[in-house]
Amino acid sequence: MQSMASQLAKLSYLTLKKAGRTGGTWPGEIALRLDKSYLSNNLEKLQQGFVLVTGTNGKTTTTHLLVEILRVSGMSVVTNSSGANLPNGLASAFIEAESQKRNPDIGVFEIDENYLPSILNLVTPRIVVITNIFRDQLDRFGEIETIKNKWIKSLSGKGVQLVLNSDDPAVAAIGLLGDLDSYYFGIDFKHASNFANLKSPKDSGFCLRCGEKLTFKIIFYSHLGDWSCQNCGLTRPKPTEMGGNYSLQLPGNYNQYNVAGSILASTLLGIERQISLTVSESFVGVFGRGETIDFEGGKFELHLAKNPTGFTQSLSEVHDAVSPVIVLLLNDKIADGQDISWIWDIGLEEIIIHPQHLIIGGSRANDLALRLFYAGIETERLHVYENFHHALQTASQLSNGEKVPIVATYTAMLKARKILLGKSLL
Repeated sequence: MQSMASQLAKLSYLTLKKAGRTGGTWPGEIALRLDKSYLSNNLEKLQQGFVLVTGTNGKTTTTHLLVEILRVSGMSVVTNSSGANLPNGLASAFIEAESQKRNPDIGVFEIDENYLPSILNLVTPRIVVITNIFRDQLDRFGEIETIKNKWIKSLSGKGVQLVLNSDDPAVAAIGLLGDLDSYYFGIDFKHASNFANLKSPKDSGFCLRCGEKLTFKIIFYSHLGDWSCQNCGLTRPKPTEMGGNYSLQLPGNYNQYNVAGSILASTLLGIERQISLTVSESFVGVFGRGETIDFEGGKFELHLAKNPTGFTQSLSEVHDAVSPVIVLLLNDKIADGQDISWIWDIGLEEIIIHPQHLIIGGSRANDLALRLFYAGIETERLHVYENFHHALQTASQLSNGEKVPIVATYTAMLKARKILLGKSLL
């Protein structure tokens, strides 16, 4: 049965590739419908095991960087490079490897937060990296404590090595309260001033053991910092790998966390730290995360934002942009999260100051325009477009030759990227 599943799925992959489409989930969907064990069987075949990367923000960048480190170190890696992080996306990665006649040693996959427990119920990874937990897609996931409890339950007794963000109390609590084999990364306090501009709403300000309010000596952004509970004594564990002062090509100081997590995971996999650091310093990022694209005489820089913290990080990053225009795109498809109430948690009043023009688009453009109006943005600065192509054309015309930042939710980012490049990723 698996052979038939594999053959039909590979046929689907090759057909899509011939049509100019790559990275889709349909080949994996076919394989799993014909053989439910297709993914678990292939994961178990990997001689050096596999790594899962999850969390609200930073999954894709952390996964791509870790893959690059391993490949530079001579390993053959299978990964869901398109960012398709549901089981059919992981299965599609194996179909792609089979179609290209590759025989991978190890797997590195980003996995949707809600699907981590279901994968752990089938197979045991070598390492699980958890970047952070922020409020994200509330209609689908629920609140932070719910996710944390699901993860602890699914990880217990598995013998997995955990790579955890010590500065995120919700993530650190998974290791501290779950009595799991945990290793921590975080930011060196000496470099806290580098994060001064990353203002964002605090999503986890209470102790996940006793429920009392946490004390923060330092906050890097949102609820990430030097935290402790004065009531029960739970405190930030000391990180093994400390970021904050890496010399990176990646934009945004928040990427210091993604690099620290990748370096720590690669160290546990036996890679020399200096190799990981050298690769990290030259790493330029992945699609939609600071990616620059030329379009109709203008230059655009894509920034993915799918929750209050991510949106605030992206806006903070472009805060000092010299461009007279910024593009903001908000969709509410399933992959974006259909509950968009989080836009009222973004501190737009402090961030959207400089640009003369704000180009607003997406299925919930009017909601975002209303939020901007209540943030005190003058209506003459707001330009709302239903048509993405028209929105990008207008932005290019208004840019005066300067790079135009685009801050967009996931499906909006993919649609904008398709227009800018003239082709789709998925």
